[in-house]
This record gives sequence, C-alpha cells and structure tokens, in this order.
Amino acid sequence: MLLWKRILALGVIWVWCIAGTALRAQEVIGQRFVITSCPGCTSEEKQTYNQRAEELTSEAEFLGLLRSEFGRMNAGMVRYQVLDPNGSLLAAYVYNIPERNSQRLALATLASKGLDTWGIRSRSELRDLFADTLVIRDTLRLWVRLSDAGLAPSGYLILWRGTDDEPPHSAHVPNMGDTLLFSALLIGGEAPCEAQIVLRHRTSPEVDLAKGVLRFLAPEEWRALDDLRCALRSNEQGLDSTDLDKLQVQLIRKWYGKVHPPNVVVHSCP
Repeated sequence: MLLWKRILALGVIWVWCIAGTALRAQEVIGQRFVITSCPGCTSEEKQTYNQRAEELTSEAEFLGLLRSEFGRMNAGMVRYQVLDPNGSLLAAYVYNIPERNSQRLALATLASKGLDTWGIRSRSELRDLFADTLVIRDTLRLWVRLSDAGLAPSGYLILWRGTDDEPPHSAHVPNMGDTLLFSALLIGGEAPCEAQIVLRHRTSPEVDLAKGVLRFLAPEEWRALDDLRCALRSNEQGLDSTDLDKLQVQLIRKWYGKVHPPNVVVHSCP
C-alpha cells in the first residue's frame, strides 16, 4: 500500500510514495533501470553500474544490485529512473542507502508558496534564506536591499569553515550594484563543497546578519536534475515551464536543502 505524503498545499509539486523495501514500479516487459546519480560515483563507475543493470530482468534484482554495491555506505542516496523498452520514462526513484529502500516520485496538485520570490528586502528574509542549508548552482546572484538596515552592498563579509575543528576564514562578498555574488571560491574551493557560514557587514562586524550552511552541488548532480525535468516535460501532459521550474525547486529542497528559486538555471531540453 503506497503512503502518499503531502509536501505543501495548492499548486504543483513533488510528493513521495514510500515503497518500503520493494519497488512499486509498474511491471513492464523489457523495462530497464538507469542510475542517474550516486554518491561519490565517477562517470565511469555510473556507466559500469548501468551496464550491469541492463542484464537485470526484475525490480528485485535491481534492488539487490543497489544493496550489494552501496551496502557498505551509511549515508547518501542513489537516484535512478525506470524506462520502458522505447526509452521513455515510466517512473523516477531515490534509493535511500542507510534505509535500504526506494521512494518513488510522483506528481500531485499541491502548493508552490514562496517559489517566485527573488529579492531580499529585510533582515528577517536574509536570516530565513540562509538558515539551515542553502543549495547553490554555480553562482548565487542575490539582490539585497534591506529596508530595515542602511547597509551598502559592497560591505558584506562572509565567515566560513568546512568543519567544526577548522578555524574560521573570512572573505568580502563581491557585488554588482545591489546584487551579491556567492560562488564556491568564497569558501575556498569548487563544487561540490559545503561550509558553515556567517554573514556580517563591515559597518557592524560583530553582528551576525545570517548563518547556516552553503552547499554547492556537483555539475553531474545538476545534470541529473535537468535530465529528470526534461523527461517529465516529455512524459507529463499539461505541465508548462513554470510548473516544471516549481517541481525542480521542490525536488532540490527534498534531496539537498533550501534553494533560492531564481538561482535554479534551467537549460534547454533536447
């Protein structure tokens, strides 16, 4: 029995169908399974897994492959799709490695509140955006004009550290007018990477304006998200580009953390 869980109310978003330890994809003769992303996998490793999956004839065998290959890990998720013999998408799944089960993605008519916001106009909005984990694609271009603080856009500072034991580093946040630019270089590296951060301003360098975690996803993780978005566009009737943008934002939130919707760059589908 599938358990449907509502994520938000009104609008179109993702919901999860918990399938327990068995996959619930519809049985289709000749269906195949394709891994789109897995923790720490190189392109070659993912290709090897998919070549092995081509030889499997049942969902149980594919689940056994995932448990065998990733059973030694205690965290992470494997994302994969079920295709029909013609290569069309039947369903998309996430395999939770520590829980050793799969969850199916489906569509529901639910809400999209807050998905169209793009500017930060108060200190509370700034705190809310950076609270917990903020997922960034390439560079976050964040328009900031705080109505309750007279802060120049050229004066923002970021303090960051990769681990609790690491001493904090600091850097000036670049800006273009009222737009602040957050890239992986600010936290000393390139994607994928993440760091605990505190945002301050030079006018009051002792005051924390916001704090949380910045997480820059790897390019292959974004490609997997884009591929899934394009597959949905091809297989789901009645979804326009706005609907698909909202779905992608909700999917990122479910898998990785918060996201600033305008930062989700949508590439053209083939």
